[in-house]
Amino acid sequence: SSSSSSSSSRRRRSQTQGQMQRQRSAFFFFCKSQASSKSRRSRLLLPWLLLVVGLASCQWQWASAAHSDIELGTETEFDSEVQDIQWFGVDKNILLLHTNSGRVHRSTDHGATWSDLNGALITAANDPLLEIRIIRFQRNPVDKQVVMAMAASGKVPAFISIDAGGTWQAVNKTIAGEGSFQSWQFHAKRRDWALASHWTEGCRTDTPSSLLKPCTHSLYLTKDLGRTWSQVAEDIVQFSWGVPPKDSPDMTVLEKNDLTIEDRMYITQYSQKQHKQKRLTQWRQGVDLKQSDDLGVSFTILHKDSNKFQLSNGYMLLVKVVDEKGQHIQLHVSTDGGDVIKASILPVRLQHRSYAVLDTSEDSIILHVDHGNSVGDVFISDKSGVFFSMSLQNNFRNAGFCAFEKIMDLEGIYVANIFKDETAVKIAKAAVGQDEENPAGGLEGSMAGTQQEVTSIRSLAATGEEYGLEADSHDSEWEEVEGEARLSSKDAAYRSGRRKGVAPSTPTSAWNDEEGNSRRLQALPVLRTVMSFDKGGSWQDVAPPPSSLKDCKKKTECNLQLHAFTEMASFAPVYSYRNSIGILMGSGNVGNALSFRRSITNTYLSRDAGLTWTEVKKGTWIYEYGNHGGLIVQANMVDQTKAIEYSYDEGTSWKELVVADKDFHIVNVLIEPDAKARRFVVYGSRGSNGILRSIDFTKLHDQPCAGEDKAGQPGSDYEDWSPADQLGHCLLGRKTVYVRKTQKATCFNKEDLERHSVVRNCECHRENFVCATGYYRRVDSLECIRDPDERVPRPADCRSGDSFLVDVYRRVPGDTCVGGFTPKQAKYPCVTKEDFVSVPSASMASYTTEPAHRTPEVSSQSSSGMGLVTVIAGVVVAGGALLLAWPRKMFFSMLNRIDSSREIPNPYRRTQAGPCDAEMVGAGVYRPPVTV
Repeated sequence: SSSSSSSSSRRRRSQTQGQMQRQRSAFFFFCKSQASSKSRRSRLLLPWLLLVVGLASCQWQWASAAHSDIELGTETEFDSEVQDIQWFGVDKNILLLHTNSGRVHRSTDHGATWSDLNGALITAANDPLLEIRIIRFQRNPVDKQVVMAMAASGKVPAFISIDAGGTWQAVNKTIAGEGSFQSWQFHAKRRDWALASHWTEGCRTDTPSSLLKPCTHSLYLTKDLGRTWSQVAEDIVQFSWGVPPKDSPDMTVLEKNDLTIEDRMYITQYSQKQHKQKRLTQWRQGVDLKQSDDLGVSFTILHKDSNKFQLSNGYMLLVKVVDEKGQHIQLHVSTDGGDVIKASILPVRLQHRSYAVLDTSEDSIILHVDHGNSVGDVFISDKSGVFFSMSLQNNFRNAGFCAFEKIMDLEGIYVANIFKDETAVKIAKAAVGQDEENPAGGLEGSMAGTQQEVTSIRSLAATGEEYGLEADSHDSEWEEVEGEARLSSKDAAYRSGRRKGVAPSTPTSAWNDEEGNSRRLQALPVLRTVMSFDKGGSWQDVAPPPSSLKDCKKKTECNLQLHAFTEMASFAPVYSYRNSIGILMGSGNVGNALSFRRSITNTYLSRDAGLTWTEVKKGTWIYEYGNHGGLIVQANMVDQTKAIEYSYDEGTSWKELVVADKDFHIVNVLIEPDAKARRFVVYGSRGSNGILRSIDFTKLHDQPCAGEDKAGQPGSDYEDWSPADQLGHCLLGRKTVYVRKTQKATCFNKEDLERHSVVRNCECHRENFVCATGYYRRVDSLECIRDPDERVPRPADCRSGDSFLVDVYRRVPGDTCVGGFTPKQAKYPCVTKEDFVSVPSASMASYTTEPAHRTPEVSSQSSSGMGLVTVIAGVVVAGGALLLAWPRKMFFSMLNRIDSSREIPNPYRRTQAGPCDAEMVGAGVYRPPVTV
C-alpha cells in the first residue's frame, strides 16, 4: 500500500509539472501577442483585461509549483469524528486512531492512507456478533510498540497489541465478568506488568440479579499483558505503582523481596468491608492510604483517613480528613515516598473548599486555592512542599479549570488570567450567587459540573494522564475518578487533551457583535493577562505588539490580553510545546481587559517566551509546531475551509495550502509527540463524518540548516538566544544560552538536532525572591507587603514578652543567583493571635530552605513537563447549593455561549483543577512589621 501510494504520488507530480510547463508556454505566447498589439489603441480594454487574468493565472500556477514539493495524503472519511490519535514506530510512521463511534483505524505511512481494524478486533474476541466500541488507547512506557485499547463492553474489556496495532489479542475477561475495566496502569519498568481495576457485577443497577450481589471496586495485577490476573485488593478508591521519591530520585531497590521502588503499590481503601461499597461522594474518615512492598500480598497503613493521594514529580500529595461532619480536610505532603508525611502550612485554612496543584516540575508546588466563586489565589511552596506563600491573587477559574499555564521547556515562566480589579471580583461573586456571608454557595454546581466536564475528566483520568484528589461528585458519571493516581508529566497530559479535544465546558460558538449581545457580554468576567518570568515571584502585564501601540488611547489600556484554556470552547489558548524553545502562540486582543468578541480577537506569536509579541493573523486560529519550532502550521478554528497556512520563518510570512476539495470544519492540527518531524495531520468534520488528511513537508526544503556549532557567525543558520525577563535580567538567577535556527533561514532543522546550552550564574535581584508566608506582591510590583488576610509562621515555643523574626522574602526554589539584593527580615511580638500560625521551632529553622546568603549550586536545565493534579475538598450543602445552582450554571453558560449558530470543536486541552470551593479564614488584626 505504501509503495503503490508513493508511485502514484510520483506520477501525479510528473503529470502536474508537465501540465504547468504547457500552461506557462501558452501564457508566455499570450502575453507576447498582446504586447505586439499596443498600437491598436481602440482595442486596449479587452487585451489588458485578458492580460490581468492571464498573469493572475500564471501566478496561481507558479504558486502551485511552489507547493509541488508538499505531499498530501489521501483524504480519508470516517464514520464519525476522530476522538484520539497515537503515534508508534521507530520513525513515528505508524498511527492509530479511534472515532467517536469506537471504530479503530491504522496507518503505516504517516497518516497518508488508513485501514479499518474492527475486523481484526472481532477475530481476536472470537465472537463475530460482538459489537466492539473502543473508548481509549494507552501506550506502554517500556515498549512503544505495545498498546492497550480499552473497550466500552465488558464482554471483552480490552485488547492488547505488541506490534503497534498490527495484531491484537483479547484481554482475559474472567475478572471483569460483564463489566468493563475502570482504570489501567502499565508498570514503569516491566513491559508485561499492569494494574487494572473494575467495579464488580453487583454494582450494576440495570439488572435485578445484581442487586443481591456484593459491590466492590477491586484491583488486579497481571504479569503477562492481561492473559492471567491475580486479585490485589477490594474496596479501593485509588491505586498507583510506586515512583522514585523526590528526596531519593536514584532509589531503585526496596529493602525486601528483591523488588524495585517502581514495584511498590499504593492504594486508598475503606477500612471496613461493605456489602455495597459506597462511592466517595464526600470526604470520609475510615478511608486510609496504604502501601505494599510484596505485590499486594500484604498492605500497611501509611496515613489514616487520607482519602485521596497523588504522585507527581517525586512529591506525594494526600488529603487527610480532619472532620467528616464539617468536611474539613488538610493537605499533606511527603518527599520520601511516604516514610515521613508532613502537614502543609498555608496562610489560609482549607475548609469546605478545594485546591489544585498547578505545577510540581521545578522543586516546588504551585497551588491554586479556590474561593468557590470562580476566583482563587495561587501559592508557591518551598522545596519541601510544606511552607506556602502568596504568589498571585484573584486567579480566574471556570468549570474546574484554572487560567494558568506553564511555558514548556523553559523554567519559571507562567502566564495566567486574573480578575482585572476588585470590582470585577465582586461582579463575579454576584454572577454565581456567591457572597461573603455564604462561602459554600454554588457548591453543588461546582461539584457536579456539566456533562461535558464529566466526560472530559473521565477521558483523562482513565488514561492515567490526569487524576484528581477530589471527593467525587454524587453524579454516577464521576466514577472514573476512582482509579489510577499517578500524574504524568505536563507535556503528555497536554498533548493527550489536544488529541481528545477536551475543554472545560460544553463547546459553543463565540460571541458576535450583533445587536442584542451587549447585555450578555456585560455578564462575562472582566479579566487581564499577566506573566511571571521568575516562577511566580512577581507578575507583570503582557507587552502588546509594537504595531498595536498606535491604536491605544492610554498607555495603561494598552496590554496584550490572551485567552486561556478556560475559554477553550470558543478561543484558542496560549500554547507552548517541547522542542520549540521560546515559541508561544495565543489568541486575544490589545486593551485593558480580555475581550470575548470574535471581531476584535486576533492570533499572536512570540519567539522569546512571551517577552515580545507580533500579530500574525486576524481571528482565532489553531496552531501546531514541528521541526523543533522551525515549521508552524495553523488553521481557521471557526469557519469551514479547504486550506491551512504554514510558515517556516516563525510567523514572518505565511503560505496557504489547499488540503481538501470541499470545505470542512478543522478540529485540530497535530504532529508526532516529539514535534521534531515535518509531517502533520489535519482532521475535522464534514457533516457527521470525520475527515483527515496528512501533510508532508519533508521535501519542501531539501537543504538542512548548517553552522550549528558556529551560531551567530556569518554563514551560520543558527543564533544564540537567552531568555530574560522584562527588566532584561536572567531567569532563576542564571543565564542560559540556547542555540536555535534564525528566523529567516530557509532551511530545516535535522530531526536529531540537540540544542546546546551554556549556563552561568547572575547577580541577585528582588525578583529572584518570592514573598514569604504572610506577604504578597501586587501585579507590576516587586515589593512584598503584609497581607492582613494571611497568617505568619510563629514558633510554637515563643513565650509572651519575647519576639521572633520571619523572612519577608525567600529565594525562589531552584534560583541560583549570587550576591546583589539581600532581603531583610521582620520582627513580631510573641502573641497568640489568629494572624499567626504556630509552627514547631525545628520547622521554623527550615522555613527558608534557600536563604539569601546561601549560594546554591547551578542546577541542570530542567525539561520536565508540568505536573497537573486536581485536589478537591467539598460537600454538597443541599439547601444553599440547590438555591444557587441555577445562577452559577447561567454564569458559566454565558461565559462560553458565543454565536449559537454552531458548535466549535475543541482542539486543545489542558486539565488542571477540579470543581470545588475554598475559604480563607484566620484573618487577624494587621500588625505592621518592624524592620530589622
